[in-house]
Amino acid sequence: MAAGYADSMGIAGMSGRASITSVRRLPVIGLLALGMFILAGCSDPADAPPATTPAPAEVKPRAAAPVAPQPPAEPTLPGGLAGSFGAIETRSGDGFRIQQTLLNRPELDGRRPVHVAVLVPLTGNAAAVGQRLLDAAMLALFDQRQPRLTLIPKDTQGTREGAEAAARIAIAEGAEMIVGPLFGDHVQIVRAVAAPAGVPVLAFSNDSAVAGNGAHILGITPANEVRSIINFALARGHSRIAAFLPDSVYGRRVHEALVDTMSTSVGELVRVTYYPAGAEADDELLLQYAREFADYDLRRQALEREKAKLASRSDRISKSALQRLEVLDTLGDPPFDAVLLAEPANRLPTIAPLLAFYDVDPIVVRYLGLGGWFADDLQSEPTLIGSWFPGPDPAFFNSFAERFQAAFGKPADRVAMLGYDAVAMAGALVRDQAPDAQLFSTEVLLNDQGFAAYYGAFRLRPSGLSERLLPILEVTREGLRVVGTPRDGFAPLLN
Repeated sequence: MAAGYADSMGIAGMSGRASITSVRRLPVIGLLALGMFILAGCSDPADAPPATTPAPAEVKPRAAAPVAPQPPAEPTLPGGLAGSFGAIETRSGDGFRIQQTLLNRPELDGRRPVHVAVLVPLTGNAAAVGQRLLDAAMLALFDQRQPRLTLIPKDTQGTREGAEAAARIAIAEGAEMIVGPLFGDHVQIVRAVAAPAGVPVLAFSNDSAVAGNGAHILGITPANEVRSIINFALARGHSRIAAFLPDSVYGRRVHEALVDTMSTSVGELVRVTYYPAGAEADDELLLQYAREFADYDLRRQALEREKAKLASRSDRISKSALQRLEVLDTLGDPPFDAVLLAEPANRLPTIAPLLAFYDVDPIVVRYLGLGGWFADDLQSEPTLIGSWFPGPDPAFFNSFAERFQAAFGKPADRVAMLGYDAVAMAGALVRDQAPDAQLFSTEVLLNDQGFAAYYGAFRLRPSGLSERLLPILEVTREGLRVVGTPRDGFAPLLN
């Protein structure tokens, strides 16, 4: 495509599909309280006029100098913002195409442009995830309205070789920060390319093992989630914690995080049991582990002993007590008052009811989860009613998802929110610093007070990990509701 079109739109070297037709401003602003963030940005999408999608031009081979489509008279963006039509060239599985994109792009007024590369898989098995991340990043670019900020999207193809090539091209094209890659085993490769140029990497991975030396992990790590949910449960009186975990790399990382969190708490880690990852509900080994985890046989034997003792008596009180025991399967409760399950939402209907079947009563034992639980229909599984887990505020997510759907015609997910947060942070830094400042220096990125974000306020740490302030959600019969709101920011607490 002609370079002038790309530069005028803040999108350079574009790979992947992009069609934005409806945007609303929701800046992610460092140092602001999350409550102010809601009031400033999450306006009701119903207030905006209906979105219309410009029709893409006919798919054709790449043209050396595409001609910009003629704009309609005075196009506008939602909210009354003046807009202009531009043409961007995008790559998809069916070849090259020219699509129209609405964008309000003011002049730079002599200030230098700032280039941020977005490295995601736009082809290969993870192309759908990569495209959502890129779409969300573009939505943030629109919302921030920073004329200096230019995105350089690059396709990693979902491979190590593709990630390295994308990083080299991005650096050659002047990237001052790299957002991505998606996969943990690609992070070190991209970091090795970016580090000699002094370019920081903000990866979407949640693999803490690849953090550090210029690579920052934006993904929500198991340690962050476990710490959030366990500390919340402990603060509300659940002091005897157990975990029923899949025997997988992820399950073991959750276990490590659980041990670390409990080591500095007043609670007790009562037991941790592994079961075969991916096992179905009729798997004999899974059934055996669930039965043992629940102390089902021991409690059933205790019930039989108590019933025999009462049956040997003839007084009215004993007979009444025996009658009450006849409807029970076990006697007494498990030795824990909260159980952590580390499965995604689609696996919970297999695991949670199984524990309830072996008398881990959710009325007595609080079921706890992690971010993978986040889904619309958890309340359809009765065992999960009353459960707690960390995740994005549903009000934030719904606002983001509605705007994403309006802009791109497809649903959003939690991962896409990371793409938005990363580019919105970059926009906030461009806005808040002097034109000649080193925008993405280590000192700037490691700001202790952090940044507000859709997924929860976050800050980057010297270790390369990110720390998120995650709300705690409860599963109710009506859906998800926030029961634990983190403090507004990372400023030191004062007495």
